[in-house]
Amino acid sequence: MQPDVEADVTDLPFDDGYADEVHAIHIVEHFPRGKIGDVLAEWLRVLKPGGKLVVECPCLDYVLDAMTRYKENQEVYMRCMLALYGDTFSGYGKHMNHHWCYSINEMATVLADVGFKGMQLEKAKYHVPWRDMRMECTKDGT
Repeated sequence: MQPDVEADVTDLPFDDGYADEVHAIHIVEHFPRGKIGDVLAEWLRVLKPGGKLVVECPCLDYVLDAMTRYKENQEVYMRCMLALYGDTFSGYGKHMNHHWCYSINEMATVLADVGFKGMQLEKAKYHVPWRDMRMECTKDGT
């Protein structure tokens, strides 16, 4: 299956207010913490008023909880380490490394700082649901 558009997600080739929804599944953790505001602002730009952003990423709160409760479980430990550092085993190089692991509060704060509204924490649908978070929010419709 070929994508409809291949693009740099930090500089999308779409007009302002183009999209009804933006889904960012396991991508925010691959950007340096100091850059994420610019990335989110670009996604906000392409959303229509009232449009929805969905972000799924590893959740620091869930990772720390799992590492504490299941510290003897090697599979849980490795899933948590992958959340923190990324897949350094795959051979894809630095592109699979993670730069940051967001807590629930920090993710809601960075989204709000950019201008997103109505943050809702949902159960993650992809990758590792017990370790990851899904945050849904909207662009102001006024």
